[in-house]
Amino acid sequence: MGSLSTRRLENYRKLLAENEHNNATMAEKRAKQRAFSKMVNTVQKQSRSIKSSLIDQ
Repeated sequence: MGSLSTRRLENYRKLLAENEHNNATMAEKRAKQRAFSKMVNTVQKQSRSIKSSLIDQ
């Protein structure tokens, strides 16, 4: 068996990820963006809750 340099393997993995991103349908992209937005909103809500509870003390 042949050997493969680490650099080439990383580049191959990067190209696979890029290809997957480019082939995603609009619905998949929208769903992924919604999930990310929901996570951001949840974290912000938790942060505000913690800050307000610290101020109330």
